[in-house]
Amino acid sequence: MGLTLGYLVFRGDAFKIIGLVLAVVIPTGVTIMIWVSMYKGNAVLALTIILIDTLFSPIIVPYSVALFGGGSIEMDMWSMVKGLIGMVVLPSILAMFLNQTTKGKVKTILSPRLAPFSKLSVGIVVILNSSKIAPYLTHFDKKLIIMTFLVLFISASGYALSWMIGKFLRWEQEDVIPLTFTGGMRNISAGAVLATTYFPAAVAVPLVLGMLFQQMLASFYGYSIDKYYHRGFSKIKSDGFFKLEIIHAYR
Repeated sequence: MGLTLGYLVFRGDAFKIIGLVLAVVIPTGVTIMIWVSMYKGNAVLALTIILIDTLFSPIIVPYSVALFGGGSIEMDMWSMVKGLIGMVVLPSILAMFLNQTTKGKVKTILSPRLAPFSKLSVGIVVILNSSKIAPYLTHFDKKLIIMTFLVLFISASGYALSWMIGKFLRWEQEDVIPLTFTGGMRNISAGAVLATTYFPAAVAVPLVLGMLFQQMLASFYGYSIDKYYHRGFSKIKSDGFFKLEIIHAYR
């Protein structure tokens, strides 16, 4: 979707097209576990999707960018592979290993203590990346407005399409929840670092804009899914109770 919309809207602008492609193909963020646990989703399914997506990211991300970029931007593919392994794969595997071996206790012990440092680190990453693309954001022109709405549409579509796939497959609510979040939420921070490290700063613009909407959209879709399933279950229960009363009446 990022490639198609990029070519339709920004034809000839390789930096914006690559930025949209990168925003779509970067691996899902581990922070989805917070949303999955909040809405009582299937944590095992969420971890499985994260693990598979993370392990294949050093192959999927560089080769997707190289393929869809069409050679319009020079890139050091091997350096990007090593960067993804160091920034995404190894930390994710370590986190899941510690969680598994301690049966979830590491979260209750380390999470409260490391949370301030984690939030501070994310803030520093955002500041550093934003400073590199500041010239592209200070000139608020028509293209930037279009890019903002385009990033919002792509981000929202990821959640919506994943939700519809879950409904089409007739999955239970606990399975639809992780599918929806993993389909819509990306590791934006890692993607922004990749964009500013291995590409011109203009490539990072869609990724930085994606930071504005990702958590907001996660909250919206989580609330919507919860309301949808609770409304559906309450209707089934009321219909079942009504039919039961009719049966008793005729007896």
